[in-house]
Amino acid sequence: MQLSVTFMSLIVAILTGVLNFKKYGDLWLSYRMTEELLKHEKFTYLTRSGKYASNDAFDKFVQSTESLISHEHNKFHSLIQDSKRPTAESE
Repeated sequence: MQLSVTFMSLIVAILTGVLNFKKYGDLWLSYRMTEELLKHEKFTYLTRSGKYASNDAFDKFVQSTESLISHEHNKFHSLIQDSKRPTAESE
């Protein structure tokens, strides 16, 4: 019993370290925030409120959503580039 508890604790510690190292939680949080921003834009557009109350609502909607998606892509790209850079420890 004692050995199995120790083994499970070790597995949890290793998995937590890997998840923190790879920053999966940060990546998920970033995606989740972008999803919520896109939902907000969608519902604002569908109700034609705020900046979408004008005749060019669709053009504004496309520009806003593309800007959000581009911003998320840039964050992901910089995260990938940072992970490829050698650190001081690996040199």
